[in-house]
Amino acid sequence: MLGLAVAIVILLKRDRRVDTPTESDNTAPVPKPSKKYPVAIVGERNYQQAIAGVGEGEEAVLLHEPDNPYDDRAIAVVCHGDTIGYIPRDSWLTEVLLDETKPCRARIARLNRGAKGVTGVTLEVELAGEPIGEREYAPA
Repeated sequence: MLGLAVAIVILLKRDRRVDTPTESDNTAPVPKPSKKYPVAIVGERNYQQAIAGVGEGEEAVLLHEPDNPYDDRAIAVVCHGDTIGYIPRDSWLTEVLLDETKPCRARIARLNRGAKGVTGVTLEVELAGEPIGEREYAPA
């Protein structure tokens, strides 16, 4: 009888045992991929020489120009140290970056070669990374 009681206790303990995760277990939470948004920029006609030196997939930097005489909420798009255009003043992105101070990363998603010789630029913007910086306005 004592042997049967010991066997039952051993079986109960074995059933309560917690397995330890192995290397093949994927128990860590998977990070959610951040959403990327297309944003067409404006003013490219004035920056065609700088745009000629950029390619799709390259990083772009967005910089607020609070002293811009045309728009104190202007956000310049800069690639290789040169301005290639601006975020449209009525864009949702302006509010998100300036009013909500969301972080942002941007890259050149598409170069749209127009029939009149003007190349337009579409960015791919991700609300991640660092908040945008500022710079002084410099005319084209």
